[in-house]
Amino acid sequence: MEFGSDEKGRWGNNSPVHENTMAEGLGNPGPDDLKITAVSLVGAEGLEIVDSYVVLIKTKNSLGYGPEWPPPKEHLAWAGVAMKDLKPATGAILAPNAGVDIWNVVLHLRRPDLTKQAKYESVRVDYEVKGRRYFKKSAMRLELGCQSGCQ
Repeated sequence: MEFGSDEKGRWGNNSPVHENTMAEGLGNPGPDDLKITAVSLVGAEGLEIVDSYVVLIKTKNSLGYGPEWPPPKEHLAWAGVAMKDLKPATGAILAPNAGVDIWNVVLHLRRPDLTKQAKYESVRVDYEVKGRRYFKKSAMRLELGCQSGCQ
């Protein structure tokens, strides 16, 4: 599986909100299907996953980060998908993909306390191929500012 970008990157946002969207690219270069068994945050502080989804993107545009949930219709349209196309990640079977088609893991994140910074170091996707277990971590991290001075 290929996951996220090859370079260490950071998404940041200083406008604090309780619910966020984060999506990163997943690739299955094949030749076999893979089954996602879990999605989790690594090094998370002040953020939790409400739900995780996968969607096959038909354009070159990932859903990326958004300071709201659900993702705005224009972001979905930009990526060539609709909310109905998002399927639960855990248990999802990803067929090998090529060309511009790429899967996105889409996270619905909740941030309970806006007075504290929130972050995670990476997203971890556990998966199986032909009964063997593997995992990948994304290279992207997320850092969110806080409301009127951090505690």
